[in-house]
Amino acid sequence: MKEAFKAWKFGPVVPSLYTEYQLYGNQPITNFNKSSGIYSILDFDDSLLGEDAKEAIDYTLRATAHLTAADLSNWTHKKGSPWDAVYKGEDGTKPISDDLIKDYFKGFLLKQ
Repeated sequence: MKEAFKAWKFGPVVPSLYTEYQLYGNQPITNFNKSSGIYSILDFDDSLLGEDAKEAIDYTLRATAHLTAADLSNWTHKKGSPWDAVYKGEDGTKPISDDLIKDYFKGFLLKQ
């Protein structure tokens, strides 16, 4: 099931993942529910991906591996980020479009 990111007060959120793992707070997630979306991502068969997708994932991992959780959180809140473009103090139900996310990161990658 595809679910949109939502612009919540403290950043972009996938609501079902937040609900499932909120009990961990700011601690590492140590137990993955096998029926959850995150588990299926961790156990994903990458043979289903094309070479472009694999290269994009590998590049993203290399480019962000040195960042802390705080760094990543700060990044999501930067002026001009997809979250910043959408969040205007509402109750967090406004979706962040895939196109907005794609365009932002495409622009970021092209600056590198």
